[in-house]
Amino acid sequence: MRARWLIVVVVLLTAAALSGCLPKDTIKIENELSKLTDRFIEHLEAEELPELEVLFADHILLYPGRYRLENLVWNMEYLAEFLIEDWLPGLDELDPAEELWGGELLEEMLVKYEQDPNDPALEDLAAAAAERIALGHFFHGLTRADDQVVATWLDESSLSLDGITAPKVVLAGWFVFVYDLGITYEIMGRTGPFETGGRWYVVLDVVEHQPWDDWTYEFVLGFSKAGNMWLIDFFRVIYD
Repeated sequence: MRARWLIVVVVLLTAAALSGCLPKDTIKIENELSKLTDRFIEHLEAEELPELEVLFADHILLYPGRYRLENLVWNMEYLAEFLIEDWLPGLDELDPAEELWGGELLEEMLVKYEQDPNDPALEDLAAAAAERIALGHFFHGLTRADDQVVATWLDESSLSLDGITAPKVVLAGWFVFVYDLGITYEIMGRTGPFETGGRWYVVLDVVEHQPWDDWTYEFVLGFSKAGNMWLIDFFRVIYD
């Protein structure tokens, strides 16, 4: 994985060199993103969560890896199918009151089903309920946050094969959880900022110091500009 990211960087830098120089705007962006990355590393290693969260855009695209993302989407689609084909006809039991994250949508489905079992809106409601339930379990596993807190995050979240769009407090909540476990991070290396597909990235070589062991992997940070300020709006962990 690391090699592929470095190939992208080399290709971009080589193309710039062949053109004679880097555009001034590109140099300015690289300098700004390098400084932002410096701040991220500083606050990450010092476990300064409020200062770290300030660096995040209001909503972040979380990318848990292709396999994990495809599995999450498959579970969401399977649940939506189950709700339509098994639950609504009464072939299987599911108490909406016990489903905090999708209960209201399930109740709405029951009402519409009684009115018209062929109402096309049922499929939309099933998809929405399945997405909330799938993301609710994912966020809870990621952060161990209270169910009610997770429910507030779901109102601003969505799931697709491009990633999980979530409020920045979800990512901050993950750091809270791992720090509480006694886990710390040390950055051993980094790429310079590079652009690909219209987005700017930095890749960090990370050592995760756990109380029981150490692990090495990479953080991929993606950036977007809000007004005159660059913020982190993409986050991925690449495991070895």
